[in-house]
Amino acid sequence: MHVAIMACAFACLLSSCTARRILPPAGQSPAVLGNGAVLLVPPAGTGWRLVLQDGREVLYRKNASSADASPDPHPYIITAGAALFSRDLLPNRQHGLSPEDVRRLLSAQMNNFRREMVELDASAAAPDRFPGVQCISYRAVQVDRYLPESTEPRYRFSHRGLFCRVPDSSLQIVQLFHTEQFAQAWEPPPARASLNEADAFLSNVRFGQ
Repeated sequence: MHVAIMACAFACLLSSCTARRILPPAGQSPAVLGNGAVLLVPPAGTGWRLVLQDGREVLYRKNASSADASPDPHPYIITAGAALFSRDLLPNRQHGLSPEDVRRLLSAQMNNFRREMVELDASAAAPDRFPGVQCISYRAVQVDRYLPESTEPRYRFSHRGLFCRVPDSSLQIVQLFHTEQFAQAWEPPPARASLNEADAFLSNVRFGQ
């Protein structure tokens, strides 16, 4: 995997990615990454669907428009997921994980021909977040670029997550995240219940051997 799963999450956020198939419910069984290196409990609550899962990544999706009875005709989508990748992708892979590493990595991911990053903050996570595990937390905002020939609505993406070094492994990093997506022209009221479920997902992580 050459980029973290967030790039995939961006592509799958829009309904055209998943409208052609029925997604299974998220279920209750933990997702296992890296042969047990990371275990994640699926988001609780109704409406969460499993978009993809393999030994390196997992992605869940929820249409908060229908869940929270939003009147907006455009989807208000929340995704939550995780990806395991090599620390070789870090700009400064010879040293420990740092906020600057995360800022540079996300800047490279989030700025492309379709979308641009307009906000980014990264800092060391509280030591008690996952005791004994080094993590960098981040928040970011990304928007669709203006394309004069496009008739599609422009979307805004609000990201929150962490990059953590996998214990007992000097080579692996796990990215944990959730993302909100909604039309820029109509910013919906926050789907508090769904966002609380996504926040809880970021905390329901166990690091194995």
